[in-house]
Amino acid sequence: MKKLLYVFIATLLMSFLLPSCRDNPEPDPCENGFNQEAMFSNLVNNLILPGYQELEAKVNTLANKSDAFLNNVSQTELDALREAWESAYISWQKVAQFSFGPAGNTSLRKHLNSFPTNRAIIEVNVDANIWDFTTYARFDKGFPALDYIINGLDSTDQAILNKYNIENNNYKTYLNEVVTDIQSRVQDVNAEWRFSYNQVFVTNTGTAEGTALSQIVNALSENYELIKREKLGVPSGVTNLGFVYPNRTEGYYGKISTPLLKQALQSAKDFYMGLDGPGLDDFLIEIDAEKEEELLAEVIENRFDFAINIANELEEPLSEIISENAQPVVRVYNEVAANMVPLKTDMPSVLCVAITYIDNPSDSD
Repeated sequence: MKKLLYVFIATLLMSFLLPSCRDNPEPDPCENGFNQEAMFSNLVNNLILPGYQELEAKVNTLANKSDAFLNNVSQTELDALREAWESAYISWQKVAQFSFGPAGNTSLRKHLNSFPTNRAIIEVNVDANIWDFTTYARFDKGFPALDYIINGLDSTDQAILNKYNIENNNYKTYLNEVVTDIQSRVQDVNAEWRFSYNQVFVTNTGTAEGTALSQIVNALSENYELIKREKLGVPSGVTNLGFVYPNRTEGYYGKISTPLLKQALQSAKDFYMGLDGPGLDDFLIEIDAEKEEELLAEVIENRFDFAINIANELEEPLSEIISENAQPVVRVYNEVAANMVPLKTDMPSVLCVAITYIDNPSDSD
């Protein structure tokens, strides 16, 4: 009887305690009052849409200058084509990190900026007058391919012009096809963002994989890692046991690697800060996220600034700096790398977002 009495008393106590537990549940660390839609709307209207619109305008100018050069192969038209290529390439840096939605579905980044370009494959393509731009795996297209065929075909401008002046010249056809491919892909992505995807994106709230928050956190982190590794680490030898590869810098033949790097770093910071509107930094402030007794938002912002300031000290093309002394480039690499843990580990953790992209397995740093 005593045993039954104890069971009865225990059951009775639980009946009083359980409602109390249900009335005072543990707070969900992933629940907060931050207005995600306001942040997404700001990013779309002040960064993503203007970025793609600018890129399309620059690419259209590039196409016009390409046509002018092909109709009149001359130093004047070549210079104008190179200027348009550089302007469009720098504009690309502003949207390279938006590798989700329409750009993600079409692998836009890999089609437009897989570098270093493979000059041997380009020459095979031109000799055979056969190419296939449906795949990005051959590194024979996009802005890097243009870099080679307008800047690197020979050692002098006159020698380059001579290659385009040969009758029945396949270089002309190849140049036109590369530019047309870039233009078509940019127009398609821009149109989808403008006319349909922007509303889908803004209302896609939450923290699960596939939500807008998950996409921007992953895209920002991945692109920053690509800046660290591809623009800096590989050419400077950091990821290659000290063996430097100046010819693996971005914009190598046109010698514009430094302005491309500077724009990429600034654009990454703008993406994080949301320019003048709500961004990921505001989200981190809203939830009082800290790292070593400092506001995590400020830690990340300061490390962006450190990297940008050091990069701004570089004046010569990265390839020339690396050829003489790689340390200034390694220094920028180290500053960029210092922000990877806050961006890729700390921020996703406190925002309850999982990192879903796959790192390059050869990246040992």
